[in-house]
Amino acid sequence: MARIRSVKPDFWKSEAIAELSSDTVRLMFIGLWNYADDHGRGRDDARLICAELFALDDDKTPAEVEKAMKELARKGRIIRYTVNGKKCFEITNWSEHQKPNKPVDSKIPALSDADEVQVTGANESSKAERTEGERRTHVERTSVEVEVEVEVEVDEARNSDERNAPTQAPDATHQAQILELPPSAPKAKPPDELTAVIAQATNTNLDEMTERSRGTFFSAVADIRRVGATPDQVKARAIAYRRKFAADVPLTAAALAKHWPSLGGDPLAAKSSKRDIEGAAWIARKQAEERATS
Repeated sequence: MARIRSVKPDFWKSEAIAELSSDTVRLMFIGLWNYADDHGRGRDDARLICAELFALDDDKTPAEVEKAMKELARKGRIIRYTVNGKKCFEITNWSEHQKPNKPVDSKIPALSDADEVQVTGANESSKAERTEGERRTHVERTSVEVEVEVEVEVDEARNSDERNAPTQAPDATHQAQILELPPSAPKAKPPDELTAVIAQATNTNLDEMTERSRGTFFSAVADIRRVGATPDQVKARAIAYRRKFAADVPLTAAALAKHWPSLGGDPLAAKSSKRDIEGAAWIARKQAEERATS
């Protein structure tokens, strides 16, 4: 504390000061000038303020100080705000009344960084979600309290107008724009060649799969892709799978991935014809039909 401040003669004739409820509030307002730093800011803690301004007054309590702070905020003498959970205050029009010699940089966050600004000091607050330009204007205004109150009233009036505004039918231009909009659901991306060959060999319909079966299928495709498999190798090993296992053992992508290493090395299968591939797919379809009817 221990900061020298000046009191102008006009202070005692000010109508704004005369509106304060008691001499104690007026005295405390002057005391806040000494309590605040060289930029008019201070910690908004009634206990600290009471200890600094009324250290020798046994009858002054933090509760009385808090009541006076609320009145000063309500009358526009101070602005109370919060930055990152830290409560602060700034004395209104500080630079017009105090001219500190060699002012020290403030350790109190500026009002422009506020997360919340109290409008009346009585549990009413306005979120100070401003852009940097709006915050700069907020600081440069002569009376910040007036700006905050007007901002809140304008926002409330705008929200009320939007809620009460009648729904208007779109004009012809708007309707034409609506008709020209592209479909909201984009077409599904076609599968790559390897995925398509695995789906054909295992008789898998990608469009009719459940989420669970899709996950199993594409996990197996990823396993086959990791070993560097080509579409021709998939076709060859699908035929090798049919030759190795009984007809009632279904060929799935997961089964193909599981038995992939044991199905290689068949040069005749590697040169299999399209008719062999279609035959393997036909067998797979028949097996699926038999399982569905059993």
